Amino acid sequence: MLETNLLAPCMLTYTFLKKLESRKSRSALINVASIAGVSPMPKFSIYCSTKVYLRYLTNALGEESLRNIDILLLSPGFVTTKMTLYKTGFDACTPETTAKNTFRDLGYDKETNGFWVHEMAHSLVQIVFRFFPSFYYSTVSKIAHQTLMDRYKKEEQTSH
Repeated sequence: MLETNLLAPCMLTYTFLKKLESRKSRSALINVASIAGVSPMPKFSIYCSTKVYLRYLTNALGEESLRNIDILLLSPGFVTTKMTLYKTGFDACTPETTAKNTFRDLGYDKETNGFWVHEMAHSLVQIVFRFFPSFYYSTVSKIAHQTLMDRYKKEEQTSH
């Protein structure tokens, strides 16, 4: 996880940033974090920490004077993929929806969640975590953790 979420983005950014900056045409750098990087979640500490790192890296790059490079952080919630096992619904969107909305926001925003429901969830989590931290830790993060575990258990049962 550390190699994928920390080392790879740093190495790729270092490798391509000078090349992107020297181009005459406009370029973009999009880092993929997660809504889990908005606030700590017990039992997901390493994952959340790596996503916070990507948030800070991307925000810092966005404040540098990079010529002709749009910097964007994508922090989605649940996205329906084979890896995540989520089903498309109210709280989960398709990769195509996420990509379409990410490119819509590129050049206009510094961060996107790629789906309007994820935008709402992002804002709600920030508010609850900031003003009601004990409620967040005792309720919200436990519900999120249990929801994830239930989904994985259900998928395991149906795949056997």
